Amino acid sequence: MLPYYRKLETDVDFADALHGTGGPITVRRHRREDWPGFCQAIAAAAAARGWDYVADMNGALASGYCALPMSSSPQKRSSTAMGYLDTAARRRPNLRILCDSFVTGLVIEGRRAIGVRVRRDGSDEEFRGSEIVVSAGALHSPAILQRAGVGPAALLRQRGIPIVADIPGVGSNLQDHPCVSVAAHIKRGARQKRAMRGASNLALRYDSGVPGCAPSDMYVSVTNKTSWHPLGSALGALTICVYKPYSRGAVAIESADPRREPRVAFNLLSDERDLMRLAGGVVLAHELYRYPAVQAVVNDVFPSSYTERVRNLNRYSALNWLRAAAAMLLLEGPGQYRRWLLRTAISPGAELDDLVGAADQMRDWLRSRAMPFFHCAGTCRMGAPDDPQAVVDPECRVRGVEHLRVIDASVMPNVVRANTNLTTIMIAEKMADRLKAN
Repeated sequence: MLPYYRKLETDVDFADALHGTGGPITVRRHRREDWPGFCQAIAAAAAARGWDYVADMNGALASGYCALPMSSSPQKRSSTAMGYLDTAARRRPNLRILCDSFVTGLVIEGRRAIGVRVRRDGSDEEFRGSEIVVSAGALHSPAILQRAGVGPAALLRQRGIPIVADIPGVGSNLQDHPCVSVAAHIKRGARQKRAMRGASNLALRYDSGVPGCAPSDMYVSVTNKTSWHPLGSALGALTICVYKPYSRGAVAIESADPRREPRVAFNLLSDERDLMRLAGGVVLAHELYRYPAVQAVVNDVFPSSYTERVRNLNRYSALNWLRAAAAMLLLEGPGQYRRWLLRTAISPGAELDDLVGAADQMRDWLRSRAMPFFHCAGTCRMGAPDDPQAVVDPECRVRGVEHLRVIDASVMPNVVRANTNLTTIMIAEKMADRLKAN
């Protein structure tokens, strides 16, 4: 599977080129004995609440805490390009990779897809093939279809796009796992080694118990190092996620111009059950932080979220490293001064005790701070022939358009109660086999 459709493009049979040629994705599981101090403390708190250790979170469905399996090395996450496109695969005569290329549209004759248009190096090119596969993800795959005239007729007419196939479901059914974080300034002895990248070491999965919600619907990601820079090494976090959301959003193009990003409306927490469960997760985080084992390894706890300021600081640069190092040194000072900095500079706004003690304030904070977990899915959903919202069939073929498929997380009818990475790879593996058999 190529998750970077806007950056990488192949012009012939990339299913055959990708499947069975590269090395496997290496899945690495952090062992319990290797967990850094903050994670050890959270695990002890989870066990004290009665949760069991789950040896394999990808096995039988079970609530509890686990050593998180990841396709990763200690230094970096392994992408599918790294796992599949090894030197041998890149030398294959039937695979061509074009970097820094922008897909501007599909080439459709009548109701048959025959190619893609690409802009690179300032010029437009066209690549034709017997089977066209769109793998641009749940935000850009529906946009590519809509600009090609495949989507809701009313939207296409508004944008002045000739209708190839009226498929109302293209762009609807957008889902993600809404989340917020409760962070902590960690004492030096409980911090993660700086040589290891910031990533989730530990996870907790549980049932919310909210009526009308599926089991195993909540997930807490435990991070002992929140970012690559010095400040990230001093901060840990519990990221609370609703893993079975009922809210639905949509993706719709604003223009026929492919350079203009589509309008994305996640509508997070629009379903009351999602808001209620996320609030319950914040209360749980508050309780975990109050366990003696956790209080022994943290200095201060504060509600957090992935703001634009945090995002800017997380960009790799020497200047950001210096800024983060300065912030870390300031936080190492007296406790009263650190708490003032956390409230005014690091995470201004409501304090955790206030949120937990006031339901209305908690709900307002969640509505303003909840964000997607980067697990977008569902906007080209798979379904039966009589499903009016279905975009693709079980073979990932787009309804009403010949030789056109969508193969990525957008075909999921419902976002999985898991990280979407492995599920998307599974979809791609299966469909690669089907394409090779044709």
